[in-house]
Amino acid sequence: MNLSETTGSMVGLPGPFAGPSMNCRACHLVDEHTATQPDFMRTYTDFALRSPIPDRGDGKRTAPRNSPPLVIASLDRPGRTLFHFDGEFSTLEDLIVGTLTVRNFGWLPGQKAEAIHHIAQVMRGDNGKGPIATMFDGLPYLILFTGSNSNNPDELRLPSEFRVFIGSATDQEIFDAVVKVVAAYVNGLRFSQTDDAGNLIRSQFDVF
Repeated sequence: MNLSETTGSMVGLPGPFAGPSMNCRACHLVDEHTATQPDFMRTYTDFALRSPIPDRGDGKRTAPRNSPPLVIASLDRPGRTLFHFDGEFSTLEDLIVGTLTVRNFGWLPGQKAEAIHHIAQVMRGDNGKGPIATMFDGLPYLILFTGSNSNNPDELRLPSEFRVFIGSATDQEIFDAVVKVVAAYVNGLRFSQTDDAGNLIRSQFDVF
């Protein structure tokens, strides 16, 4: 986490998430390095040949691949939609479960239940004071995920299919809600497909 894994001349570039625990954005980067390297804009991907994973003492330090870009990753394709370069997952939800609960996030075989419990505890213990949360009204997940709390501004009010009562929900119910929200977020990561007049502006060579 202290350094961004790179190929070529960027070796030693400080990691934007040095200090906190492993998270999705540690590998799916956007503009974290543009302050010092203006050309290093990413579309939710990293600079590595193979993305680094947490050290668990088993000799493994990278994933089999780097982190594919997430922007437009969820667009419909002819035939069927597959995720990861080797088609490892057929749905975003499966991909998210398979990331949050396995070796990429530091979990060893047989620790899936522990991973789900950990994520549920993070959701229960959130106080809304994290640096990103403070940019969005500083509301904890306990309030945001009810969807109907009077403190929720309209733009942060979750539709009913994404809601969960974190205070009384099981670990699995909380985890399932997290997976749904993350999938919806990734589905929204899309370049503009049309101009203001509705004309298609993407490349004629796109296969999406």
